[in-house]
Amino acid sequence: MKILIVGSTNYERSVESAPQFAQACREIGVALASAGIELVVASSGPNTAERYVLEGAATVPGSHAVVIFRLGRGDAPELPHTSAGTDFVTSFKRPSGAWAAGQLPQMQFADAALLVGGGRGTAQVGYVAMAMGKPAVAVASFHGAAEELWPLLEPFYQRAAKLRDEVSNLREKWKPEYASLVVRMFRELIRTDAFRQRSLRSPLLVLALNLVLFTAWVWFFVKPPLIWQAAMFGLLAVSAFLGTSLRTALRTVVDPSEEKSNEVVIAELSAGLVLAFSLAMLYLAGSFTFTGKFQPFSEKPLLDDYQRVAVGITLIGIAGGWLLERVAERLTRALGDPLGGSVDK
Repeated sequence: MKILIVGSTNYERSVESAPQFAQACREIGVALASAGIELVVASSGPNTAERYVLEGAATVPGSHAVVIFRLGRGDAPELPHTSAGTDFVTSFKRPSGAWAAGQLPQMQFADAALLVGGGRGTAQVGYVAMAMGKPAVAVASFHGAAEELWPLLEPFYQRAAKLRDEVSNLREKWKPEYASLVVRMFRELIRTDAFRQRSLRSPLLVLALNLVLFTAWVWFFVKPPLIWQAAMFGLLAVSAFLGTSLRTALRTVVDPSEEKSNEVVIAELSAGLVLAFSLAMLYLAGSFTFTGKFQPFSEKPLLDDYQRVAVGITLIGIAGGWLLERVAERLTRALGDPLGGSVDK
């Protein structure tokens, strides 16, 4: 894993946090080096995050890979002295062009970027990372560009479900234990490909599926096949899938950063269908108890009777797909009580 280090105290309000900035970068350097992460740097000036991250890495025993980016024939940054048993294994990349353009090959080479404080240059790296779909972890505890970019980066962080409750720590007052959080964020964001740009393919497929389901429902409702009993269960299946689709769409509207895997969506579709079928069985059982027959499943029901019950079956199907957890709980109680089972814990 190759991490581009970017940041500095070249911004307003940096004076008040400069000592804490340096110490935090050293702690992050220790955590990155301990995790065997390759460091990518372009400078080692006295006010840069790169300098202090390297100082921290220099205290960790072992060999640590460092890739240095410099434009043209510019002098390479000086690396800090290492302690006994520690050394830096360096390699050089020298892209051509303006310095701002050099940030593009840096981000192309790295797997992710660390932003600490920083000014305009740090902000540019953050924008380049987002445009390329690569993770950028911002330590906003020290203000600067990292803090300014936080509102844009946070939705991507929320896609890393395992760290969702810890991410906001990186915008609070810095604590030494947050250095390990930075490492875990890099690993999780890269593993889940959280910064990948979402295509319209999946939403369009969902829209197409909904249109097909809606068309099928209208056909079952307006002109059912000759076997009306089969049409009723067809309506139930279509309604259950519509309810699950509604559930998924509403969650996306409420939280655009949330993304479900195909396995989860398929599992919810299956659960919604089975729950809807179970609710329909309860409905039919109640009809049979009071009337002695399954209305309106008579031999020659009227269309009005069919459509009246079809609306009820549709609502049952949508409820089964949309309210999976609530329906499962209610169904457990409804089936558990008659059978003498206890569902209370």
